[in-house]
Amino acid sequence: MQVELLGIPDLSGTFSIGPGGTMYLPRLRALYVEGLTVEELRYFLTEQFKTYVKNPQVFLTPVGYRAVGSMWAARAHVPAITCCRAGRSSKTSSTFKNRPTPTPSELRTVP
Repeated sequence: MQVELLGIPDLSGTFSIGPGGTMYLPRLRALYVEGLTVEELRYFLTEQFKTYVKNPQVFLTPVGYRAVGSMWAARAHVPAITCCRAGRSSKTSSTFKNRPTPTPSELRTVP
């Protein structure tokens, strides 16, 4: 996940979300972010950075998606953090309820 804290390059950068749903950021250290959408994560990080920055402006850009459980990469283009473990419910499960099933050409394996 590309995290930009506007005007503060020392706290900005590309950060991975581990298999346990933890993201490590400067100053904030380990944060549990499993199941959050991009917008929920942006709000959460904004609140966390308020301890160190007056009026933080956080911008997020997903830089890669992974298949989760039986979810295919073609469906992972929905802006959600896909670090959830298979078999666990997440806030993103209802996101796909009304989405069409992808065609075989849309499916691909994600490392």
